[in-house]
Amino acid sequence: MQRRSASLILVGRYIPVGRVAVNMTAGATRLPYRRFLAISAIAGTAWSATSVGIALAASQVLHEPLVAALVSMVVAGGLGIAVDRVIGSISRRRDARAARAAAAIVPTTGVPATGVPATDVPTASTAPVAHAPSATPRIVPTGEIVRP
Repeated sequence: MQRRSASLILVGRYIPVGRVAVNMTAGATRLPYRRFLAISAIAGTAWSATSVGIALAASQVLHEPLVAALVSMVVAGGLGIAVDRVIGSISRRRDARAARAAAAIVPTTGVPATGVPATDVPTASTAPVAHAPSATPRIVPTGEIVRP
């Protein structure tokens, strides 16, 4: 939220239930109120302009007001779902790219199937001495991705 607040608030306005989730997240992460208010005002204006545009287009084609209203709601809902799918796809690709990059950085360690290298198992002769510096911890990739 701190890095991409504008895009989250703008896109969240179009996603069904997204507005509520984005607003709650903005409050939970203590996004500055002035920033949120400015972006939310722009997002609300864009959302209402899109909704009015869809309604006007539907009323030009369909001359029955109730049918035009129903069609415009369905189109707006479909647009929100499409935006949600596209954003989700982009996010999954970005996460996969980051995971591949992280996997390329981690050197091969020769870890046996047990997950613990034989050199890391302390024995009586290799037990660390109290005054000896400890080895730096090693990060073993598990394939899991941490999401905020």
